[in-house]
Amino acid sequence: LRLRCNRWHCLFTICLWLASGIWFSDNLNSLLRLLSNPKKPSGIVLRIVTLNCAGNLAAAREVIGLKPDIVLLQEIPRSTNDLTKLAKDVFGSDAAIIIGFDCAILTRGRFDPVNERRSPQFVQGTLHLSPVKSIEITSLRLVPPVARIDLWNPDAWRASSANRRLRRQQLLSLLENKLTNSDAEILGGDFNTTANDTTLRLLSDFKDTHRVAGRGWGNTVLNKIPIARPDGIWVRKLRVISAQAIKTTNSDHRLVLAVVEI
Repeated sequence: LRLRCNRWHCLFTICLWLASGIWFSDNLNSLLRLLSNPKKPSGIVLRIVTLNCAGNLAAAREVIGLKPDIVLLQEIPRSTNDLTKLAKDVFGSDAAIIIGFDCAILTRGRFDPVNERRSPQFVQGTLHLSPVKSIEITSLRLVPPVARIDLWNPDAWRASSANRRLRRQQLLSLLENKLTNSDAEILGGDFNTTANDTTLRLLSDFKDTHRVAGRGWGNTVLNKIPIARPDGIWVRKLRVISAQAIKTTNSDHRLVLAVVEI
């Protein structure tokens, strides 16, 4: 009898833990949206994919089947030729690509770098949709968090605090680098922080596509057991139709697919 009670107690505790995790996460609304029909676009749509490739070309090539209009990559494969070929495989002869130290953007059409200043954390470009309409696009990967388990050590807390300040400064630097005359903006990638971190309040002019129209479980790390959402796509002056995290085969991250309307 005691063994049976302990078993039910453990099961109840696990269920309560899972329910609490869902209730207090930002995935509750996205799970509930699965019960309703998705939004229907009324104009031109763009399919945006972001993926941390973990340096794996095979992971980067997983975006091909999603038929994207814009691809944001982080922890990119080292071979520029491989990325150029990937861009042509996705977008054909009209492919355009900007490659940075750790990030890349793939799309089609006229696509110009924002400026020549290269940063390890991000790359930016302006996609010209017409002579009078453009979208600024950013692919980013902020500094990874400090992995310390010696929480009794004051040095661990100081290191974590310094790391968080650095990540905030990197995001500030990125926002200061953007153009001011773009019609709209797309900013996505690996923020290397939790979805509720106060650092992301710097993006007050942007909309988090997952919070606005996410469907299903939105966490992206780890790929097999996603317990956090460091990867995301944020937009400004664009209508969000849907967003979802999709399991990958060759990366430790899930990719994010967002559909937005111009």
